[in-house]
Amino acid sequence: MRSSSSEELLAPLNEAVEGLQERVIDFLPWAISFIVVAITLCIAVPWLWRRAWYGGNKAARRVQTSRKALGEAFDLTINQVRRDGSIRIAPGETAKWLRPGLEAELSRFLHAPIRLTVSEGLAIVKTPAEIPASIQGRPKFSPNSGDLVIGVDTTTGAPAEISIREKSGMLMAGKPGSGKTLALKAIKHALHSYADITVFDGKRDRPESFCTKALEIQRCMEKRLNNGLDYWTEDEKSRPKLLVLILDEAQRWLSPESRRKPDKESAQMRESLIRDLVQRGRSAGVLVILTTQRMTADVVPTGIRDLCGVKAIGRVTRPEDAELVLGIRPGEGDPSPTSAKPGQLVVDDETRPLRMIQVYMPRA
Repeated sequence: MRSSSSEELLAPLNEAVEGLQERVIDFLPWAISFIVVAITLCIAVPWLWRRAWYGGNKAARRVQTSRKALGEAFDLTINQVRRDGSIRIAPGETAKWLRPGLEAELSRFLHAPIRLTVSEGLAIVKTPAEIPASIQGRPKFSPNSGDLVIGVDTTTGAPAEISIREKSGMLMAGKPGSGKTLALKAIKHALHSYADITVFDGKRDRPESFCTKALEIQRCMEKRLNNGLDYWTEDEKSRPKLLVLILDEAQRWLSPESRRKPDKESAQMRESLIRDLVQRGRSAGVLVILTTQRMTADVVPTGIRDLCGVKAIGRVTRPEDAELVLGIRPGEGDPSPTSAKPGQLVVDDETRPLRMIQVYMPRA
């Protein structure tokens, strides 16, 4: 009797326990799902936030995620990578960021390509743009801003503007097949509606014919200057066209044809004429473009080179060649002409940092 009575007393408790077990079993899948979702969100939300915050700059995202490991591996202080990929350089660490080879070492450490530049107390990391071997595009010129577009920036993939505003000289050099001819075609296409363009080809034209036309341009320049023209401040609708003189293979015009005295004197006269056009042509709307395959100090005198406000160099084999053309040797983090591919030029327009530009291929 006592046993039966105990069972009766425990029956409600057993039923309650069984009911609780059933509810726990029913709830367990939901609990597991909730935990899985919570863990997934804890992992995904920061990842999605970083992805959205840094956009297409994968390099900045990777550096931000691995900043502690990078700091320990390279003895660098990386507190935060900003949205634009910039990192404020800690006091005393500029030399570390400028160390030759650091860009390549960072790329290997992160297993991802990185473009590193250092400027004004900031280290900037970006993902190099994937640029195809050839890009079709339409060269453009803005007569108001003076910006010339003949290709895209190989770092960003965006159209690369080259400023010829307030410039009277452009020097372009590179080995055969580097892209000079392609760039010249793009420049002529962009400027044809805004400029009177005269081209002298060193492979075909004689130096005597050059002098006649160059003197004509010089007289026009004198007339414009005497009339008080300040080309780039004039309204674009009322000012005259640019006067563009292209000297393809400039060594033909700047070097004497022989060692004879008359030839030397003729070369000196041509050099003096070119120097005058570059030196005084800015206010008159004169632009002289010189190209060459030979990068030696005797081909383009440094006096003319230094007057050129735009300098561009294609593929070369020696860093010294770049220095002869640009006037400086590209530093760590700068695009290097020794790594340029056909159709790519490193450009300095004194307005923006050194850039590598992929020149447009003509549209079919």
